[in-house]
Amino acid sequence: MSSSIIELKPVNRHLLIVPHFHQKEEKTESGIFLPEDSNKREVSRHIVATVVDVASDCNESFRKLRKGNLPENRRDIIIDSTMIEEVPYRGKNFYLILENYVTGLLGE
Repeated sequence: MSSSIIELKPVNRHLLIVPHFHQKEEKTESGIFLPEDSNKREVSRHIVATVVDVASDCNESFRKLRKGNLPENRRDIIIDSTMIEEVPYRGKNFYLILENYVTGLLGE
């Protein structure tokens, strides 16, 4: 069986994103790192994410952020991290957010 790349096409006003979570390093006062499973993702309410793809029914300002339309550093957005939808499928995690939960577009 040939291996194919799994892609997800967002619909219903969703954006496919790569969230920029910050990992919190757990280190004791003695300098010993705690086991990996005790590592918790530290996420503030609003985080940066990079847009990979956009549903066709999203607002025009989001459709311009589709991969290939702009350079990588111009597709970053600020989102409400509590509203991220994580969709696991065949060993891969996809992250989606509804356009209503985008709080800002980043640019230089």
